[in-house]
Amino acid sequence: MFERRLYYHIDWPLIIAIIALCSLGVLMIYSTTFDPTRGTARMYTTQLYAIVIGMGAFTDKSHLIYIGVCALLLYVMFFGMVQMGARRWIPLRVFNLQPSEFAKIAVALVLAKFYGENRGAPSWTDLAIGGALTAVPLLLIAKEPDLG
Repeated sequence: MFERRLYYHIDWPLIIAIIALCSLGVLMIYSTTFDPTRGTARMYTTQLYAIVIGMGAFTDKSHLIYIGVCALLLYVMFFGMVQMGARRWIPLRVFNLQPSEFAKIAVALVLAKFYGENRGAPSWTDLAIGGALTAVPLLLIAKEPDLG
């Protein structure tokens, strides 16, 4: 069934921190949206579904998220709104979108998936690929310049 050696490679403090943060978030949503006359709050159950679906979807689709964020960074380079000398935002009707903030998450996800699939000590090639995956959005953000 499960091999004991697999448990040694799991970062348990990180898993516990993630579970604690998700639990705290669900508890906060529950406490602010619960209505005794209706029973379970809709936002509470939606958040529970989102946590479960998100755990698999983010790692499974990390390469698509990464490509999408890089495409948004390219869009900003040519069509973004200039403000205070920097071209950082995509103007939308309700708010301005700053893709460089999503790039942080996308790089973390794609690197986690890449290094998670390649078990063992990373080779120089693996490190070079990881560096290239980091360099693409880094250079696009440096061109904006959004160094905040």
